[in-house]
Amino acid sequence: MSSGTGLDTAADLEAIRARIDQWRRTRTKRAAMPEDLWLAATALGQRLGVHPVSQRLRLNYDRLKLRVAESELRQERAENMDVLVGADQAESGVPAAFVELRAASPFGVGTLPIAVAEIELARADGARITVRMAAEQGFDLVALSKGFFRGES
Repeated sequence: MSSGTGLDTAADLEAIRARIDQWRRTRTKRAAMPEDLWLAATALGQRLGVHPVSQRLRLNYDRLKLRVAESELRQERAENMDVLVGADQAESGVPAAFVELRAASPFGVGTLPIAVAEIELARADGARITVRMAAEQGFDLVALSKGFFRGES
């Protein structure tokens, strides 16, 4: 995409809108929008905000919001994985894997505060650890994870 300056962003928005409009004119009835268009819209939603992008591109606000949230979560996981693995992976030779963190609400995305958090870690040797706690309760997840993946549990 672009650097995020006003002119580049407006041009990006119009370019993606043109691509989506072209797809709408040529699609078969009820066909899902191609993933590359969703990825482009998601990137703009992260930069400009979900509401203005969904309005300008005429996309479903809730779907775009969910895709933006998922994208941000994937980016956060990747950053956290870099912190968790770092030099420790090179020392052990065994790749560490962070098992998925989920926050679910019974009434849709983000409509209720999370009351309980559950975190599960698993090592290649089959060892697992699950932590359940109140959402407002804090602990050092990075230290716990590093110790677990080093085999200190």
